[in-house]
Amino acid sequence: MAEIVIQNLIKKYGDFTAVKNLDLTIRDGEFITLLGPSGCGKTTTLRCIAGLETQTSGDIKIGPRVVNDLKAGDRDIAMVFQFYALYPHLTAYDNIAFPLRAQKMEQTAVNERVKTAAKTLKIEYLLNKRPNKLGAGEQQRVALGRAMVRRPQVYLMDEPLTNLDAKLRSEMRMELKRLQREVGTTMVYVTHDQTEALSMSQRIAIMNLGVLQQVGTPLDVYNRPATLFVAGFIGTPPMNFVRCKVVDGDIPTLRDEESFVYKLTPQQRAAIGSHSSAELVFGIRAEDIHIVPEPSAGDLPVEVFLREPLGDEIIYDLKVGDKIFRAKAPPTLRLNNGDKVAVSFDTVRAHAYDTQTEQAIF
Repeated sequence: MAEIVIQNLIKKYGDFTAVKNLDLTIRDGEFITLLGPSGCGKTTTLRCIAGLETQTSGDIKIGPRVVNDLKAGDRDIAMVFQFYALYPHLTAYDNIAFPLRAQKMEQTAVNERVKTAAKTLKIEYLLNKRPNKLGAGEQQRVALGRAMVRRPQVYLMDEPLTNLDAKLRSEMRMELKRLQREVGTTMVYVTHDQTEALSMSQRIAIMNLGVLQQVGTPLDVYNRPATLFVAGFIGTPPMNFVRCKVVDGDIPTLRDEESFVYKLTPQQRAAIGSHSSAELVFGIRAEDIHIVPEPSAGDLPVEVFLREPLGDEIIYDLKVGDKIFRAKAPPTLRLNNGDKVAVSFDTVRAHAYDTQTEQAIF
């Protein structure tokens, strides 16, 4: 096991900067996910840790060693790729044993390690089969076994579940989480899938356009998104946003140029402070909008625009002026397109962002 310390990492390809001044400490024995959209710099960061890319500047430490100038094979890491890269002419046993035989390990030790990995991954029955006789999930387990037998300080995983169907992805998420807990080795996982990140990670590092946006536990990044990007990227459906200004009065409010009104709590007004003359972005998640079939004073009038039944819940598109808010409701609430209802907001879970810096205000 090992801590990974990344200091001021920059990676350029010609004039394009893929990773910008990245500082990140990955704790010893931690399962951390690098999360973000395509092109955000997460895979480039992983490849720099692995030694498959050379950083333009900055330092990478794995354990006590600065590994900037070490080849990938000398960094004591194991990597699992999106495409499993199994040798088609070898059995599952021989694929798993391959890195140990390359190190000229004695056969008894090879056999012991392969069987231990196979037992952990529950693939003992597959060891005599070749890759073309294995399903996608089985091939993924063999690829994991090949990484496990090396007993590295760090596992690096680059979108390893992308090619699996939804059911297998769900199963493998739990399998990887169990595996990391049992072996206790530092694991760095790259994905663009927020479900994978939220369900598996101890912490998530969210990136966009080469910049680290926020690092925190899954609950932290979901409940307290630090930037406008994180707020919009994490969550399904995405957070609702509306640009508005502070209007002071007996009860300070946020208002847009049409029909939207949100009553600020004293704490929220204090947090806004001198932002009162500037536009803000108000944000609220779908589950924090409460539909009120019988409007009362203080509720915001809305019109049902669309409904999306999902079995255990219904997502309603609600029209406020020319804007649409998405709200979650239980399946017992049956509304029709065109119905006039109202909403209230969970003020404790509302957010506001500075339009210039895109940093959270509350």
